[in-house]
Amino acid sequence: TKAEEKFSKLIAVYPNPVTSNRFSVQFNKVPQGDYTVELLDVVGRSVTARKVTINNETQLQPLSVSEGSAKGIYMVKIYDSKNQSVFTQKVVVQ
Repeated sequence: TKAEEKFSKLIAVYPNPVTSNRFSVQFNKVPQGDYTVELLDVVGRSVTARKVTINNETQLQPLSVSEGSAKGIYMVKIYDSKNQSVFTQKVVVQ
């Protein structure tokens, strides 16, 4: 989508691969407002979701994967306040 193209340059997820059950989502010059950051497993089940309010030009949102979560490939999806998907990235948990 157009929104995903725009946001792909404004959001970074790191480290990738994730080695310590923790990773960060960096928002750079994203329009201010409320977003939802969701981590999905390989079959599309939500592992964790967090509401984030962006009110700075650059904002870092730490997230963690529970200790019991399986290693493997996950998707980080970010939705805007209208629940429209604006960002998707694969993350490898080791």
